Amino acid sequence: PSEIITAKSSELSGLELTAPVTRLDDYWFELEVARQTVLEHFGVATLDGYGCAHLPLAIRAAGAIIYYIQETQKGVLGQLTRLSTYSADSFMALDVQTQRNLELFQSGRLGTTGGSLLSIIDLTKTAIGGRLLKRWLGQPLLDITELAKRQDAISWFCDETLPRNQTISRLGEVADIERLINRVKSGIATPRELVTLRRSLEVIPELRQLLGRPIDWLKAQLKPCPELVALISEAIVEQ
Repeated sequence: PSEIITAKSSELSGLELTAPVTRLDDYWFELEVARQTVLEHFGVATLDGYGCAHLPLAIRAAGAIIYYIQETQKGVLGQLTRLSTYSADSFMALDVQTQRNLELFQSGRLGTTGGSLLSIIDLTKTAIGGRLLKRWLGQPLLDITELAKRQDAISWFCDETLPRNQTISRLGEVADIERLINRVKSGIATPRELVTLRRSLEVIPELRQLLGRPIDWLKAQLKPCPELVALISEAIVEQ
């Protein structure tokens, strides 16, 4: 992690921490205080829809983080629009030392990225894909069903040369959509960035058409957002 947020009363001695530690008053980690902070931020009456209603430690962590952002980075609060949970049982836990030993992201004593597994296999065409690949390497799946879906997708692309090449080509036209959306939410996106976002979204319907039936699950995750594309087109006239 780039930063660790914890309560002032937390005992961290004996832990090998490489990231800076920020301590908050214990009050913000109290369960009901944290719950109310999360509810008010998302404007909801219950946390049932977020999957953490019965996870007190998750609620405390989320509430404290939201408070910390409110106090230090109010400008980015608008980017925090969803909250989701996942079970550690779905992934293999790899601590930092294990990642180093396996040279997943860094290689050698100097910790350079060159020669790491990520640097060798990362042929992604988009910034989003690069981040996803890194997350997948750091959290290897244990769910056989999900693993089989990924393997089916890889097999399909290996067999279907033309759609694969066309997909690679079209992905090369997609900008960093996540970054652009965050800039829009923060109210700092420029007209040029909005046009770039529109062009990237316009590629999605073409990508959906290229994907075959064996990977319909992947196609379903690609949202064309036609209303947003139309709104940007009407609002900004390219010169």
